[in-house]
Amino acid sequence: MSKIIFDDVHAEILEIQNVPEKNEKTSVTAKALLMGEAPITLNWSFDAKKESDAFTASGTVKNFHSKNINSFLESNLRVRAKGEIQELYFTISGNSISSSGDMKMKYEDFKFSVLKKDRLRINKLLTAIGSLFVNDGSNTDENGYRYGGIKAERDPTKSFFNYLWLNVGDGLTSTIIGNGKK
Repeated sequence: MSKIIFDDVHAEILEIQNVPEKNEKTSVTAKALLMGEAPITLNWSFDAKKESDAFTASGTVKNFHSKNINSFLESNLRVRAKGEIQELYFTISGNSISSSGDMKMKYEDFKFSVLKKDRLRINKLLTAIGSLFVNDGSNTDENGYRYGGIKAERDPTKSFFNYLWLNVGDGLTSTIIGNGKK
């Protein structure tokens, strides 16, 4: 199965409107279980009346075993992950063109394997090169966190959730490969 699944979804949406006289933003608060296991939250707010599509979003993921998303990673990105994300926090602000933010993450023994085109065998050369850049979770602050930045550009032909995924993906890359400093 090459899907990302959210189970037990609970969401609240407030101030759905576009009345010019009202100055209230729409806010979305959601909780779910990512792949039926890991608690995930999303807080998203925006002003539907603003043409810039300005928004803020923040979220968390806790106790996520990466093996649970491997079917999606293998079929879409030709990679396989190993390890556990104990805690992940992100904050993003942006508009219809670009966004930026930050991420902090606590994880253990996180590793990626790059797969060959057949998606069955590991490309040992690319995996070895990649492992030079991936931090295994060491080099953290006193609380066990590594930090990363987020920068993304929106593809206007795709949904906001694709944009959100691009932001989280950029933050993960920055946190795992970067120097991990705040």
